[in-house]
Amino acid sequence: MKITFFYLVLIATVFAQSIPYKSPPQAVIDVIDAPRPPVEFPSPDHQWLLIAQDNDIRSIEELARPFIKFAGLRVDPRSNSQVQSRFFAAPFLLGLVDGSRRPIQLPSAAKLGVPIWSNNSQFVALPFYTDTGVELWVVDSKTGIAKDMTGPIINATLILGYRQINRARSPLNLRWAPDNQHILAFRTLPGRGNPPTAALIPVGPTEMFTANNFSQERNWEDLSKTSFDHELFDYYCTSQLVEINVITGEQKRIGRPGIYSAAPEISPDGNYILIQRVKRPYSFWVRYREFGSSVEIWNRHGELIKILADLPSTDEVTPGKKRRNLTNLEWQAHKSATLVWIESGNADRKTANTSDKNQLMRLSAPFTGNDAVIARSSLGFDHLTWLDQEDCALITEVTGKRQWKISKTSVLNIAKPEQPARLLYQYADEDRDAHPGSIVERWTPKGERVAVQSGSWLYLAGDGGTPQGDNPFLDELNLETNEKRRLFLSSEGSYETFISFAGTSRSQIVISHETQISPRGFKLLDLTTRKTKPLVNSSHPYPLLRGITKQLITYTRDDGLPLSGMLYLPSTYRRGTRLPLVIWSYPTEYVDRRIAGQVRFAVNSFTSLRGGVLGDNGGEGGAASARLFATQGYAVLFMAEMPIVGKGKEQNETYLKQLVASAQAAIKKLDEMGIADPKRVGIAGHSYGGFSSANLLANSDLFAAGIARSGSHNRTMDPWGFHAESGTVWEAPELFLSVSPFFQADKIKAPLLLIHGEEDDSQASKTFQSYRMFHALRGLGSVSKLVLLPRENHAYSARESILHVSAEMIEWFDRYVKNKDSK
Repeated sequence: MKITFFYLVLIATVFAQSIPYKSPPQAVIDVIDAPRPPVEFPSPDHQWLLIAQDNDIRSIEELARPFIKFAGLRVDPRSNSQVQSRFFAAPFLLGLVDGSRRPIQLPSAAKLGVPIWSNNSQFVALPFYTDTGVELWVVDSKTGIAKDMTGPIINATLILGYRQINRARSPLNLRWAPDNQHILAFRTLPGRGNPPTAALIPVGPTEMFTANNFSQERNWEDLSKTSFDHELFDYYCTSQLVEINVITGEQKRIGRPGIYSAAPEISPDGNYILIQRVKRPYSFWVRYREFGSSVEIWNRHGELIKILADLPSTDEVTPGKKRRNLTNLEWQAHKSATLVWIESGNADRKTANTSDKNQLMRLSAPFTGNDAVIARSSLGFDHLTWLDQEDCALITEVTGKRQWKISKTSVLNIAKPEQPARLLYQYADEDRDAHPGSIVERWTPKGERVAVQSGSWLYLAGDGGTPQGDNPFLDELNLETNEKRRLFLSSEGSYETFISFAGTSRSQIVISHETQISPRGFKLLDLTTRKTKPLVNSSHPYPLLRGITKQLITYTRDDGLPLSGMLYLPSTYRRGTRLPLVIWSYPTEYVDRRIAGQVRFAVNSFTSLRGGVLGDNGGEGGAASARLFATQGYAVLFMAEMPIVGKGKEQNETYLKQLVASAQAAIKKLDEMGIADPKRVGIAGHSYGGFSSANLLANSDLFAAGIARSGSHNRTMDPWGFHAESGTVWEAPELFLSVSPFFQADKIKAPLLLIHGEEDDSQASKTFQSYRMFHALRGLGSVSKLVLLPRENHAYSARESILHVSAEMIEWFDRYVKNKDSK
């Protein structure tokens, strides 16, 4: 009897169990399964759009494929590629001038990577992901015929981007040659043998030693942990550069095998290649992109011409010594072979001033001389854009931190470095209302990236922030007089964005077009006659839910700061009815109150009820969106602005006060409108939004329940700071403790649902953060639930997971918010 009782007690105390995946209501399933808006890839000559279906949801079977972790990577060993969450499918070519469609002949159910146009627009390179490897297909735009040029040999481990959420449109590391008949790409090594296997019996412990190394790296995920991980890195990431003739299919090896971290950049004359090579010793503390590296110039045969820089790992930090760093390496437009880059931290530069943050450098073929300083910046050069005039460029300097960056763009003649750059415009990066837009660029047939110009006029396309919401535009700006003229403005009641010019004329443009009730499509607009011609129309993805509406809501915080949010109302809503309310937010830090109070919504865009899996805008939450609550009778205040305004440490010192004040203002507004029942309000968020949701429950009694997805609840676990902390955890321990909901778990009285992917690769929001938060709430007797999603990352990408998360969220708020006694 005692044994039976013991086992009953043991079973009763088990809190974790694996359950089958849940399904939400059918309306939610319909939204999640609906096709995503088309994705476009303009050709360099503006004659074509390659349009593809956005295939951003995987199956749990796909996610369950084994992968291995090392050097900050997640590698699928069968395909020798980084683990991918997003592919493209069913592409076709759309003629921009005549509106003709040309299908691309590919195998059915093809999973494609980011298309890469040839510089002359005749061909498109398409990475083709298979179970056994990555193939490189090439499409002839004249016929639509596609051919496999390589078989499954492409090494796709070191694509651009690191984290899952940064790889939405990351291309392979390949480049078209200036003759537009050859591609330079990296392939796996032929005959490399079987992968290394770990010893069953350890040969000894792993040791790490430090002394006078002040490397304050973030807690990167998936780092190498043992020397065996270094062996795996060598095996899977070592590549051979090959030149592929897209006419004959012939392949030619270039240079020696190595680990190459960036695409091979070919000089405009086709004679030289810029190579970035990873070198040993590897690190256990940083990702492969921060390992030691060699920046090299090869000739077209792969022979080393010059080592431009031999850089140590970023993990090696010596007090008082700046680490040399080279960024934005590119070949100068209109020159045969002149390399230009931005450089910082080189103490050996005799021309460097102590006030210089970085310098613009140049070196020309045959690369036997010394590299020359073109210009210096005390602010910090960020990037440049070449102009049609030889030796002329737009150079952009950036100063300030993330919350207060000022960008200054000037016209620079690099052939006359003695002449100061002439200021063209400057702006605060976060100032949507005053942002001038981004320079419209093109690619020359030789692969040079230059601004689109008509004489002295260049073009800028922007979001067009206004107090009524985004109103996208296309402007032209005179380089000589700074005169600005507006060519295009999104039409009233619509959300339209500039996509591309159409053909060689600058009088016709391609725009996207959508309204709140019609999804995204494409039109041809004549800038002279203002007439439009439909190119692609899309049908409503969930017609049975047309009655769900959205509207911009503006209100004021108690300190006078203007706030806003996008309110979604169910189709069953009737004026005078008070609804349960879900607030979804992702707080942001600002220095300037005026900018903090700006509206950041595309009010007239389509009333989409879910985002892309990887998120369309930071904390929107991906496919399992809070907007789905509108299908279940809730009012949803989506992306409710909760700005944290202040300078320096003021932001964190007043974070909780401002956070609560923003939530109070939102609830008060919807209460005054007669829409929301203030006693039936739930708060939810993802990542930093999840962290803030837990903080709101701990520091206010505004909410009936909360949902925190993939949050970081203990900020002391990222001791060097992650978001906007002033100082380290040892310099400001009280600050780190006060903003961490983990240390205020005893004050959380409302039910809290915690959701996290078991394979979160975030440097802050690691899976154990939600586990420990639940452990604390469980021990404190609180009402809480922890859902751990198998194989999921920071953003959830399996259909089964997305449906399950949606079901859990709806069940939680139905129980603790919607059906809470409102009396």
